[in-house]
Amino acid sequence: MLLDKKDRLGTDPMNLLNELYNQCQTGRIELHRLDKRSLGRFTDLVNRIKKRDPYIEAMDVLIVAYSMIDKKCRSLLTFEGKLINSRSLKDLIFEHIQDRKGYTITDRPRI
Repeated sequence: MLLDKKDRLGTDPMNLLNELYNQCQTGRIELHRLDKRSLGRFTDLVNRIKKRDPYIEAMDVLIVAYSMIDKKCRSLLTFEGKLINSRSLKDLIFEHIQDRKGYTITDRPRI
């Protein structure tokens, strides 16, 4: 949504922040944050993902780790082949997500 408006917004950080704020106010974007209890688990998963698969990009590591600690998240929808096909990431998910057996990283949305 923000990318579609790039021409109008330009690259000025204040314009981008104002647009983000407006999108949050209208309910089109929902922001989440980590609570103190989840922060330790999050940083642990970030370090484990980076150690097991150093080829995953930094932002992808953060996204995967956050989805893994979010109790409501059932899967991560992505078209990033490195994430979908990573054997070490699949092993890590199997080891660390016992409370959500169906959790997966996939390119197929569940309907």
